[in-house]
Amino acid sequence: MTGEMIGHGTTIQMALLTAPTVFTAIVGAFGFTAPQPATDSVDVTHFQSVDRTREFIPGLTGPGSASFAMNYVPGSVSDVYMRTARGNQRVVKVTWPNGASIQFTATITGYGPDDAAVEGKLTATCNMEVSGTTTYAAAAAPLNIILPAISGQAKVGVVLTAFDGIWDSPGTFTYLWRKSAAGIPGATTNTYTPVVGDIGSVITVRVTANNSTGSTVATSANTDVVVA
Repeated sequence: MTGEMIGHGTTIQMALLTAPTVFTAIVGAFGFTAPQPATDSVDVTHFQSVDRTREFIPGLTGPGSASFAMNYVPGSVSDVYMRTARGNQRVVKVTWPNGASIQFTATITGYGPDDAAVEGKLTATCNMEVSGTTTYAAAAAPLNIILPAISGQAKVGVVLTAFDGIWDSPGTFTYLWRKSAAGIPGATTNTYTPVVGDIGSVITVRVTANNSTGSTVATSANTDVVVA
């Protein structure tokens, strides 16, 4: 157990400079390239340089650029957001699967769909020029970005399935299904099948995300009223 990770679970969010803590998740993002700051070297050689050897001191640091690709769904919430962001500055927050994150300010210099192949998925690419310092933050407790949801018909004998939602640093998930806001004994997996006693009630699922730092709970919207 050496701590290596895969990139699955990484999230990218953006915020306005005027509301830097109100983030919008970019859904379907992948292939993130992080900023790579580089510091110039300034030649300060002079007539008295020791041993006639050139001397250098650190100069200014260029903050670098960043980019990511995303699944392209024309007219989706993320597509509309990115088209609005293009040509403007945004606060960008990227959270890795273990909860550690980086944050920087960037100008969205380019955004648009890539070439479409007949059998390939539609993708888009975002390019960013970073301004200022990239900050690093240690892992924190899970943060819910998009609430859990339930798929399936609210009907006796029909399986309902929980969608975990989208989270920063979720770790592992646990579930509790509820009938009209009361926990259903034993209903602690990601699926639930309504029974006769549920008729006339609504069903929700409470999802708890757990990582090494803490736990956070988020609850789905109600299903329709359960029918026979």
